[in-house]
Amino acid sequence: MPLLEHIGLKPLRELTARDVRRGLEALSGKVSTRYVQMARAALARAIRYAEAHDLVGRNVATLVDNPTGQIGRPSRSFTLAQCLAAVARQLVGGQGVQGMRGCGRHVHGMGSPGCGISVDHPGRRGNR
Repeated sequence: MPLLEHIGLKPLRELTARDVRRGLEALSGKVSTRYVQMARAALARAIRYAEAHDLVGRNVATLVDNPTGQIGRPSRSFTLAQCLAAVARQLVGGQGVQGMRGCGRHVHGMGSPGCGISVDHPGRRGNR
């Protein structure tokens, strides 16, 4: 875990909120905000375990706010507008939702939760 590289191998009793803050800030320059959040959560969980077994006095990781990390990769999921536009194109073209199989971004059942459209599975009713 890269966070340990920045904090060091200090015993948990000697770990301070300043150490955690510095470690998270150093980490935030290299990784995404979500990764910084997960690293802090993992550290807080480990300290909480030690706290439950009377090995530390307090959980210093919970005293520190998460710094903002690097921007992660953009989502490849359809937005609601893209979903509705794709469904409308297929319905207007007379192909129905089944015609979307050739689309590079087709997702099985794409319309079901967001648009209320049911998509038959290709293996059902002997269709191949």
